[in-house]
Amino acid sequence: VLTARPADAAGPIKEFLASMGLDIPLANITGLGDGAPSAKGNWIAQKAADGYNDFYFADDHTGNVKAVKEVLVRKKCLTKYLTT
Repeated sequence: VLTARPADAAGPIKEFLASMGLDIPLANITGLGDGAPSAKGNWIAQKAADGYNDFYFADDHTGNVKAVKEVLVRKKCLTKYLTT
């Protein structure tokens, strides 16, 4: 989970997801504390630079999807995008 919310929101996000039947490690929830689409794009770019190359990205903000898509197309990663 990659969210624009601050890092300290990870615990409550984990609790909410668990209440919905989705139990994921706290370490897999990243709060950026920045709502700019470039923040998510930059985070994804760093993951691609770290060697990750298969991404599924879903977001309710088309600006975030566009920013991430631009990064992943440039990095030639395997991708799926979804705007909810």
